[in-house]
Amino acid sequence: MADRQVTCTLKASAFLHATETYITHIGGAWGTITEDQAIRDIDTHTHTYFTMVNGRRANIHVHQGRHRRFLKTDADGYVPNNLLSLPNCR
Repeated sequence: MADRQVTCTLKASAFLHATETYITHIGGAWGTITEDQAIRDIDTHTHTYFTMVNGRRANIHVHQGRHRRFLKTDADGYVPNNLLSLPNCR
């Protein structure tokens, strides 16, 4: 199992001109994958994922929303969710 640091994301809006944004991909020095693949990796204990903000680690977990499962970091005291605040992957 690899412990992968997430340093970028790709995001999409739920609806045209909507204020709600969601993550479609995550990435780092190890490459870029879809959110669905990262969820499978976490569920099967293939890989773990985390972010670093101001030297503080925040582990990434799978969260069950009303309509779908998605990635979310541990509560780390930073707003907004630090996954959404990461720069876009190239």
